[in-house]
Amino acid sequence: FHGEDVAPMARDRHLNGAPRGEEPPWPSLARLVTFRPGEMTIITGYSHSGKSAFLDHLLVSLIQDHGWPLGVYSPENYPVEAHFNTFVTLLAGRAAEGSYKMGQEEYERHAATVSAAISWVYPEEDHTVEALLARVKVLVFRRGIRAFVVDPWNEMDHTAPKGLREDQYISMALGKIRRFARAHRVHVFIVAHPTNPQKDPKTKKYPVPTLHNIAGGANWKNKADNGLVVYRDFDTGDDQTIISVQKVKFKDVGRSGTCILRYEWKTGRFFDQNLGEFAGGPKA
Repeated sequence: FHGEDVAPMARDRHLNGAPRGEEPPWPSLARLVTFRPGEMTIITGYSHSGKSAFLDHLLVSLIQDHGWPLGVYSPENYPVEAHFNTFVTLLAGRAAEGSYKMGQEEYERHAATVSAAISWVYPEEDHTVEALLARVKVLVFRRGIRAFVVDPWNEMDHTAPKGLREDQYISMALGKIRRFARAHRVHVFIVAHPTNPQKDPKTKKYPVPTLHNIAGGANWKNKADNGLVVYRDFDTGDDQTIISVQKVKFKDVGRSGTCILRYEWKTGRFFDQNLGEFAGGPKA
């Protein structure tokens, strides 16, 4: 870029400020982090802590409140029609399946929204980063998607090239995804599992994990634009979920901190607990 190419955009930031990003639907989290196209958010947390449920509700907000079409790679949410109905339930606040499901007219209305907004990516054989990005590129141009989801990372094929350690491969792969996000102005969400936790010998509880607990270590935090941890302490009630924002690279987007959301099992929705910051979270 030449200076004269950049100057108009820089002048706009001078006059109007940098764009902060789209807010999540929970005020206590919105004050901490927002989401802009062209960036990458890493989400981690222990099994059954609600990572995917939290992300699905966030995606529904991006569709409903901000008009973002989405691409989703989520092989654990199978069959795809069940995942489709999860989004319908989240949109409606009422079940799409089961004994107390919503009526047909209501279902069709919300199903039309899901149909128009979400595209699922399920490669038949090749699940490498390169193959996935090639399919996502098609969705960018054909469907105009603004965000793409990888949930979870470990369902993809991650065979490191000969001579590369795991951490070196992860650095290379995440760098490739982040460059893709910036080049095509899509926000990428990646769900990655942490390594096996060890209970604190004093509290007898699992500690709140960090981005460093993901296999591959520091590269996850180094490469992320935003890093979130979803943590549920079942001793305090399994509907209470702590969201720990452990990295926000750009101060225009937000800052690190923690908040508490309440999970509603019937609809899969999260609600703002309005309890302020959680003192027990790790420092970013």
